[in-house]
Amino acid sequence: MNKQSIAIMLLGNAQANSSRTALQYVRAALQQKHTINCIFFYHDAVHLASTYPICPQDELNLADEWQTLISQHQLPAVACIASALKRGVISSTEAKRHSKEANNLHPSIELAGLGTWLEALTHCHQHIVFA
Repeated sequence: MNKQSIAIMLLGNAQANSSRTALQYVRAALQQKHTINCIFFYHDAVHLASTYPICPQDELNLADEWQTLISQHQLPAVACIASALKRGVISSTEAKRHSKEANNLHPSIELAGLGTWLEALTHCHQHIVFA
């Protein structure tokens, strides 16, 4: 099997089946030694970049699962800045800029625009969008 470079875009929120499927896909791709060149959280998926979600003990905390995977494998992960700010997911820089007291963006994930996604598309063999 040829190693591939893959860009992943997520659109669904933490309760969406697509978010769980995408997580399983990325784990499988990494096991197969493929490269993930970008994980892009867009629309409601930006909630997966927040450090604040707390789930009941009997539920999978998908945001935590994504953040752990990204940190462990040092995967390039981006939350769309427009989607994130609109939904209250902010970095320390944006918190200062907008006079907010706290930030909640996971430190392994950066805020950036759609241009980052387009750039990732030019450097990958395939891209997959999980809606």
